[in-house]
Amino acid sequence: MIVLKKGPYRSWILARYGFIASSMLRGFVQKGIMTEEQKDRFLNSIETVAGTLVDDMDRVLAGDYSLQDFLSKYGTCAGL
Repeated sequence: MIVLKKGPYRSWILARYGFIASSMLRGFVQKGIMTEEQKDRFLNSIETVAGTLVDDMDRVLAGDYSLQDFLSKYGTCAGL
């Protein structure tokens, strides 16, 4: 992971790149280069840590993933 290797100072650069990319995608839609649906489909195809966490939570709720395995992967919150 880049943030861990380069430190938090560089993480703002990655965030800035994300804002630039989002702006470019909005511009593509406004100019008719891509549709809103294509933009949404592209954005939904990007895997994120948060998305993986939500998917794993859904799997636990559906009974396809044990709570123990989930907690082993993500840890527990002390005091909760």
